[in-house]
Amino acid sequence: MINLDLTKVNITSEEDWTILKEEWTYYFDNQYDFAPYRKLLSRLNIIVGFGRGFWAGVDDYFYLTYH
Repeated sequence: MINLDLTKVNITSEEDWTILKEEWTYYFDNQYDFAPYRKLLSRLNIIVGFGRGFWAGVDDYFYLTYH
């Protein structure tokens, strides 16, 4: 039997956070600070993600997360 500890899996990189902050700032036109939301989002462990060119023409992101 395989025992996976999903609390130790997280594929999020600093580049991901930088891009997310830029998109956040653009979308909300600097009305909301990203820092408190980053703190909340950082509690999620990103296990796998699809998007950012995974398939040609894909504009959306899809994630499997563990909280």
